[in-house]
Amino acid sequence: MKTKSITKPDMKAKRLGSSDLFITPVGFGAWAIGGAGWEFAWGDQDDKASVAAIHRALELGVNCAVCVGTTRVAFMET
Repeated sequence: MKTKSITKPDMKAKRLGSSDLFITPVGFGAWAIGGAGWEFAWGDQDDKASVAAIHRALELGVNCAVCVGTTRVAFMET
């Protein structure tokens, strides 16, 4: 999958509470890539495109993914 060339933004991570974790202000929204076959599904997804989108987010400096509670956990967490 080809993407447009984007200059990597300078995202300054912020400390998460009093932990030693630093999280970027922009996260990767992963709900839509959870696949089909469940009540809140967005329909069939192309796994290769989903993985490419995750890789692109990492390339741009994103270091957290947001998976809302309705995400199909068994698929997303494996």
